[in-house]
Amino acid sequence: MQPARAEMTSQRFCSMSTQTEKLEKDYYRVLERTQKGSLNITEWLLWYGDCLKGAIQASEALLSQVISKALFRKTHGSAILNKRQHLMINKLLDDFYGKLTTY
Repeated sequence: MQPARAEMTSQRFCSMSTQTEKLEKDYYRVLERTQKGSLNITEWLLWYGDCLKGAIQASEALLSQVISKALFRKTHGSAILNKRQHLMINKLLDDFYGKLTTY
């Protein structure tokens, strides 16, 4: 998989670094125990496997959202909308949560 930087995009579909940041305290705890222990890296491998699983699950959720947006646009792409309507649809497709106003 190409890094997002190489593809000139900020979009990442699978990011171990993002998942590691979410679990930063556990990362350093397991890393320290592995380095200072008996050199048995089983705990580290199990942690890494769980981290990879989390990154893959996050990727699946993101790709599902991208596919849903694409299908919506394919189905309704011919509708004539003004700029504000496009903006609102994009917000709703991005799971907008908040207050709506008329201005």
